[in-house]
Amino acid sequence: MSSDFVHLHLHTQYSLLDGANRTKDLIEHVLKSGMSAMAVTDHGNMFGAFDIQMELPRMREALERIQVQRKVLKDPGKFTPFAFPIIVDRLREKLGSEQLEDRIRKMTERLEKG
Repeated sequence: MSSDFVHLHLHTQYSLLDGANRTKDLIEHVLKSGMSAMAVTDHGNMFGAFDIQMELPRMREALERIQVQRKVLKDPGKFTPFAFPIIVDRLREKLGSEQLEDRIRKMTERLEKG
């Protein structure tokens, strides 16, 4: 989406039976997408607009801080505990439940040995 695009019909969680968007999620999406505006069209109240007015400066400041941070990626050379859930999810598709439990046990033992 380009910054020329603007949503002109959005409902928040405050629009009963018509919207499920949380205002924080909407703000984050608008800022990340580079949109300059959005139109909140909730039914029967203004709570969503009030939430956005209160939350927008804080979200904009947080996203600006994140954008200027330096990202450092390092290759540890071996699997770390952070990779464990990803590996298990990948194996779940290939193995039956008994095989998967056996493989997880072996991986845990290997990780603990270091």
